Amino acid sequence: MKMAKNGTHIYHSCIIAKAKNENLYAREFIEYYLNLGVEKFYFGDDNEDFVENLSDVLDDYIKKGIVEIEYINNLHMPHHDFCEYTFKAIKFRCKWILIFDIDEYLEFTDKNMTLKSYLDAPMFDKCDAIRIHWMIYDDNNLIYYDNRTLKERFTHGLPNEESNQ
Repeated sequence: MKMAKNGTHIYHSCIIAKAKNENLYAREFIEYYLNLGVEKFYFGDDNEDFVENLSDVLDDYIKKGIVEIEYINNLHMPHHDFCEYTFKAIKFRCKWILIFDIDEYLEFTDKNMTLKSYLDAPMFDKCDAIRIHWMIYDDNNLIYYDNRTLKERFTHGLPNEESNQ
């Protein structure tokens, strides 16, 4: 969603994401989107009480000001409610706000494309929101975590999934 039409935004693009027991690949998610040009991440830590806090895994990003985390595990806040709550709080800080799950990856067919150059394309000048087609991936019969990246582990889209066609 495009925000801050008056040009007072601090960041070109930010991500809002709720994370529930996804600490193992939170860093991978951040690095991937930093490489695409995202400047700021707002996470809702919805981890179970027996899982370490997301801030323990992302402490260096927090100290650099790249990540902000709100603890929501005891608030019973659905994903939509967290995103709406955060959106209202940051809407004038970011020109573009992307709302993802922490295991979702945006890919461009042009490997030289950056998120900034994509979002700054003239075709979006009058747009307030962009809906992006998504691909749902299979679990690839992987039951246990391994150290490969998500993109290396999950490579097969579900052929019968309506959104994948």
